Amino acid sequence: MSATKEKRNLLVWLIAVTSLILLMTAKQALAARPLEDVKGLFDKVIGILHNPAYQASEQKSKRLQLIEQAILGHFDYDEMAKLSLGQTWDTLNQAQQAEFVEVFKDLLKSSYANRIDELTKTEVAYGKETENEDSAEVFTTIIRANDKIPVNFRLLHKPQGWLIYDLEIEGVSMVGNFNSLLSRTLKVMSYAKLIKCMHEKAKENCLIR
Repeated sequence: MSATKEKRNLLVWLIAVTSLILLMTAKQALAARPLEDVKGLFDKVIGILHNPAYQASEQKSKRLQLIEQAILGHFDYDEMAKLSLGQTWDTLNQAQQAEFVEVFKDLLKSSYANRIDELTKTEVAYGKETENEDSAEVFTTIIRANDKIPVNFRLLHKPQGWLIYDLEIEGVSMVGNFNSLLSRTLKVMSYAKLIKCMHEKAKENCLIR
């Protein structure tokens, strides 16, 4: 074998090995455990809440913005919105579905915005995780003074990793609760009226409790 051919074969071999290493690294990054994903989310949020740069009252909107960005990479809002709306989801066109997802995100944001700071007074105890081929559940306990709240995170495996699509708080599914509220609401008003009401931020007058 000529020296030129040996050099060419060596170069091909190096490229192949490098490509294999990069591929394995990418797969390992996507293969993060569901428990690691949930813990990573809590660490990000708690880190923001304890950051001295965002403690002042005038920094609250910035603090919420950073937390929202952190949550965005861990939640499957499309799946949450779809399951919450139930059968009505299939009656919407693609543009309407996208609109509902955005309004649903606003609904969630408004629900946690005034309570997110409570996390600074809590601890999180991580329990077991159960994992199937494309779904998983992570069991945690939120510990506060004289109070322990079981919170289970349900996740789906997507190309970008494990994403949370539901929370079960003290045995009650958040998505299931939204589904019940929206189903009752849509029995007394049209979808068009509901989405208009939600856009106007009058959410407390939209959902039938």
